[in-house]
Amino acid sequence: MAQEDLRENEKIVHIHVDGLLLQGTFHDPGAANPPVIIGCHGLFADRQSPKQTALARALCKNGAAFLRIDHRGCGGSQGNFKQETTLANRCRDLMAAMDFVKNKIGLKKRMGLFGSSMGGAVCLKTALQNSVDCMVVNAAPMDFSSVIDVLKKANQDQLLSKAFYEENPVLAKDEELPISKILIFHGNQDETVPVAHALALHAMCQEPKKLRLFKNGDHRMSSSRDQGIFIEESVDWYREHLF
Repeated sequence: MAQEDLRENEKIVHIHVDGLLLQGTFHDPGAANPPVIIGCHGLFADRQSPKQTALARALCKNGAAFLRIDHRGCGGSQGNFKQETTLANRCRDLMAAMDFVKNKIGLKKRMGLFGSSMGGAVCLKTALQNSVDCMVVNAAPMDFSSVIDVLKKANQDQLLSKAFYEENPVLAKDEELPISKILIFHGNQDETVPVAHALALHAMCQEPKKLRLFKNGDHRMSSSRDQGIFIEESVDWYREHLF
């Protein structure tokens, strides 16, 4: 993996969980006790996702701290990707990052989450049992059925253990969720996670909430126009509900 291009206000940090050492990048705005957002990447991605890096730097410029982590078995973190990639384990990674922010870095102000694809599912599942002040998710699946179908078609289903497939449901459908202050992005032509997932999630969450659908948008948010809207509206959402 290429060396990460760090700026002056960014530093590498390490987080302990389940006997593993996770690697992260902490964006420090230099303000006293700023709000903090923790970012979770997608299934086969890592913390150097261009979308998440751009969001972290935009938020840091606006006075918020941001911690983007590599989940176990990904990027610079320890662990075996195939054996340890499950929703439960990634939620444990996120909770360890939340504890790290509170106990090691010492930030006591409000905390938000960001998750893309499976990272969105991790944020949603974690927020059901942990206090989170606001959240932004992109292309978050309600279950992994469509993801599994894509993996099978690409002959990639062997890259994950049986445990991943056994945890298929993320959230119980058709129930009200005690989650609010959530901004949901989704492309209406997403080839991996159908847009129906975003519609169902939005219906289940509590106000305040917002759904932003990208016309002809794909799973990777490859449109530069969509990326710009994503950054601008995400920063505005965090500023409104977290600062």
